This record gives sequence, C-alpha cells and structure tokens, in this order.
Amino acid sequence: MAALVALTGSAYAVGSIRLSNYPQLAVADGHSTITISAEVRQSDGSKVADGTPVRFSAAGATFRESDVGTVDGIARAVLIAPSEPGVVRVTASVTSIGTISTLDVQFVKDRSELSLARQYVEVQSEGSLFYSNQINVLSAAAPGRGVSLRYGGVRIRASDLQLDTSSLTVVAVDAELSVGEESLECRRLRYVLPQRTGVAIALVEGRAAGVELVAAKAKVAENGVDPGAFEFRDVGTSQTSVHATSVVVFPNREIQFRHARLFVGDTKVMSLPLYALKTHQGPELFTDQVVGFENGSLQVNYPYYLSLSPSFTSALRLRSGQNYGRGASSSRGFFLDLENTYLVGTDGEGSVTLSGIGRKDISLSFRHTQRFGERSSVSALLDFPNFNSIYGGLNAFRSFKGYTVSLSANSSKSFSGPSYESQRADLSLTTDRKPVPGLPGSYSIGLTLNTSKATFFGTKSEQSGYGVRGQWFMNPLQLGSGMVLTNSITVSQLWSGNQAKPFGIVATTSLSTNLSRTSNLRLTYDFTKDSFSSSFFGNHRLSGELYWAESRFAASVFGAKSLDIDSMNWFADVSYILGPSWRVGGIFSVDEFAGQSIEDQTLLLGYRMGLRELALTYSVRTGRFGIELLNAPIR
Repeated sequence: MAALVALTGSAYAVGSIRLSNYPQLAVADGHSTITISAEVRQSDGSKVADGTPVRFSAAGATFRESDVGTVDGIARAVLIAPSEPGVVRVTASVTSIGTISTLDVQFVKDRSELSLARQYVEVQSEGSLFYSNQINVLSAAAPGRGVSLRYGGVRIRASDLQLDTSSLTVVAVDAELSVGEESLECRRLRYVLPQRTGVAIALVEGRAAGVELVAAKAKVAENGVDPGAFEFRDVGTSQTSVHATSVVVFPNREIQFRHARLFVGDTKVMSLPLYALKTHQGPELFTDQVVGFENGSLQVNYPYYLSLSPSFTSALRLRSGQNYGRGASSSRGFFLDLENTYLVGTDGEGSVTLSGIGRKDISLSFRHTQRFGERSSVSALLDFPNFNSIYGGLNAFRSFKGYTVSLSANSSKSFSGPSYESQRADLSLTTDRKPVPGLPGSYSIGLTLNTSKATFFGTKSEQSGYGVRGQWFMNPLQLGSGMVLTNSITVSQLWSGNQAKPFGIVATTSLSTNLSRTSNLRLTYDFTKDSFSSSFFGNHRLSGELYWAESRFAASVFGAKSLDIDSMNWFADVSYILGPSWRVGGIFSVDEFAGQSIEDQTLLLGYRMGLRELALTYSVRTGRFGIELLNAPIR
C-alpha cells in the first residue's frame, strides 16, 4: 500500500460538486421541468458558505435561472425540457473553489416511456442464474422449465434463457410464453418484453412452425424465421459476474440480487445476502464500487442493504473521498447515509434519504412520483438541508383531449440564521402537436401564467405575468450517408401587468452523423432572444459532441461556445494505447464566463496488470503527481 501514496508537489485546496436531478426523466415537450441540485463542498468535506455562486448551463436546453447562490451548501436550478428527445449535458461550475461537474439528463419522446421506466423484470431459477457484467446479459438454466421470468403481464417459463438487460430482449429454449390468459408452447423463442413482440419456433395446430408473435398470439411467418435470432450470447467474454437465486432488473437503472456471489473470472471474491448493481456503472470490478484509490486519496462507497425487494429497498451507505467533479477534485470526510426507495403498486415510486448521519450538516430528503391513470401524474420533492431550512418542489400534469395542463411550483424558507423565503408557480396550457399541411413538421400553441415572490436578507421582490407561446417541430430529415437534421422553434410573448416584455424566440437546429462504424458527431446551433437567458449565454450559441474510436485512439469531446458574449465550456477525455500494457490519456475541462474561468487538465500514464491498471497522473491545475489504481480499460 505504500505505493498508493500521492506524490504531492504543491498544495491546492479544491472541493467538489455533487449533481442530482429530479424527476429522473421528463418529456421533451419544451415546457416540462426538472430540478437540478448541486451540493457544493470544500476540500475538507464541509459545505460552502451561503450565497456561493453556482453557474448552471446546458447544451440544447435552458435554465429558468442560470446563476444561483447556495443555501445550506445546495444550489438548485430548474431545467426546462428541450423540444427533441435525447440526453442533455448539464454543467455546474463554482469559480470560488475551482470545480466543474457535469450530469447527463434524459428526456423521452412521450409519457408512455415514463411508464415503461417504472416496470421491472423478475427472474428466478431452480438451477443456475448469473449476470455477466461486461456484456449486460442475464443467463439462467434449469431442466423441466425451472426458470421463470415475469414482466408486467408477461410470463415465460423455460429450461434455458438469456435476457439482454439493455434492450429487455429474451432468448429461450423449451419455453412457455403467457400473456394474460393466452399461452404458447415454444421450442425456441425470441421476445422483446416492452413491445410484446417476437418470433418463435412454436407448435401451431400440432406441428412446429416459424411464427411471428404479438403478445402470445402466433402467426405463421410466410418467409420463415432466421435461426440466428435464437442464438445465445457468449458469456465467456465477461470478466466479472454475479450469481444469485433471484434477480430483479429495473431497465437502465438497477439490478437487484438475492444470495449474491461475486466472481472475477472463476474466482469468488465475496458473498452477500443482498446486493444491487447500478446498470450505468460500466464494466468495472465489483470491489472498486466499494473501495478505490483516486486523486491521491482513499475512496469508500460501501452499501449495507437492510432490505432489498422490487417494492422496497433500504441501505446504509458509508462514503468518503468521492470525486463528483471532473479531474483531480474530491472532498474528504466520512458520510453515513440511510437510503430508502419504494414502489406503490404500478403507479407510485419514491425515496426517503437521511444523509450525513452523525454530522453537523445532517439532512433529510423526500421524493415521490404518483400517476393517476394514463393522463395525470404528480412529482414532489421535499428537502431539509442541515435541518436549517426547507425546500419543496412540485411538478404536475393533466392530459385532456387535445391539450395538456401542467403546473410547476417551488418554495423555500429558512428556519435559522439569515432570513430568506421564496415561492414561484408556473401554470401552462399547451395543445397537442398537430401536423402542418404541406410542411414536414407539427406545431402546438400554449398559454402560460406565472407568479413569484422572494425575501432575501430583508430585500423583498414580487412579480407575476402571463403570455402565449407557439412551437414548431420539424420531422427528422435524412440527408443521406447517415446524416440527420432536426429543428425546433419556440416563440413567446409575455406580459407583466400591462407592460409587454420583449418578444422571445428560442430556435434549435441540430445535425448528427456517423463518421464511421465506431464514431459519431453532433452539432447544434441555438438562437435565444429573451429577457433572461440572452444575458448569460448570448443570442447565438454553438455546441457539439464528438465520439471517436479508431484502432488505438479514443476520444470523447463536448464543447459549447456563445458567439456574441464571453461564455464557453468544453470537456475532452482522450486515450491512446501505446502497446499491450501501456497507454497515455488525459481529462481536460474548461469553463469560462465574463472573464472568469476554471481549467483542469489531468494527464495519465497507465500500465495494465491483469484486470487492473496502475496509473501515474499529473494535475496541471494543482501541480500534483499521483499514483492511482484503476480498472483496466477495454482494449
């Protein structure tokens, strides 16, 4: 362990920004909102002083407020949904502690996808059952159809089965498929659970035939079915696996295991009665999710599960030295959190978290989302940071025939210390999208009302307004060679009392293309003209994302720059393989606004040792060398 000591050239105190969002998903309709929370801490783990400015920005979306001061160490900003589905990268920067952090927020096409995100797959086996981490495949086998799978109203019993946890596609041998009251005997089966469609070799009128499936209804395929559709994945390529007696898969979120045994290759490294694995953590070693060494310090993130089931999960989590930003920045100090998540039937979910147990900055948070049929839902959050203040937020919508009504509201109040209080509410009515005759797109029209008031340190402010909004959405246009063009325009006119505010326009045009089989590029131009966002990001903003992987070289680059004011941020992660065991790489970050900037460059030289990599790192900003023990990258 002596080798795992940072070689420090100079001291440079930096902190960390821990970003989170609620709700986790929202519809890309141009007016839904997500609350982004930034917990900002000094390098010693203490929260920053009240009023520390945090700057929020996003590519392809806008914030209601972009510069927000911290209260009890937390700054919150409301992100307004874009008009096109996809991932929006949020950036938060704090100049006073020299730290940048990013968070990817997902927006979906329609509300039906929000419902799918709450469903889960439950698999049990009387024989073997294991999850291959590197390839995201769950495998189970037991003779006499001893494997059972359940997903909503879909049931599958089989002797041999694989589930792709990314696409929720099942491949099975000797299977019985049941959907509702209908069932089908299958010799071979390939079934996509969310779509309830697939193909099979099944018994039809007493004989085997290739069939196409909708639910459990079979129709003989005129051209037969491809035998390759029933091939199993090679799980021998996965270096790590989890064996269990039963598994619950929450798509793109979490996988839960009962009586878990964790393996690296053929070696069992630990056994746990309950275990959960985040699906987005990547192909890392399981031990590294608990203990790591990075930025010259020990990192701990150990969860002890008190209860683990699809409907309720409770865990005590010990964490320390976590790096929530980019580059060589982290906060010291130990934190003990009690985390509880729950489901209420098929329509409700939430969480209750008590964080910082035993510390002076102990905090309580509550989250809940409830659906009322297919047309209505409410998401609420309630925070008690340090138990010195309260913050509450609410998002609600109700869909009617031809239009939707949505409400977004938040309120905060201090209990002790400097007095502050704020409330804001936004109500909107938006028509459903309608096609434009003769044009490749659709439009919607909306009305909006808002009111806000605040008292900060003796200063009072109050404002209310109303307005109209029109939106245009162009259908994705194929330009050939894998190139796709999209465009959306929002125009608005707001009034405050009898006074009209400047006419607002927000227009976004994006061009995406595949540069090769393993590389892609996306460019976006935003034109924004309103009374608020223009002052922070200008009228013209250009952003781009590039992922390039070719032979020995790999790079992921994101950048955004305002063309008419001093505002820019860009991030790059690059790696080049020197040989079978050696590689060089770097992590680069820049955030600049109004003459102030934060820059971070971390260089590394890595040497692969089996499944691990020993890396010599150098932070240009802090002037510090370090030795880190990392996961070996896939080569």
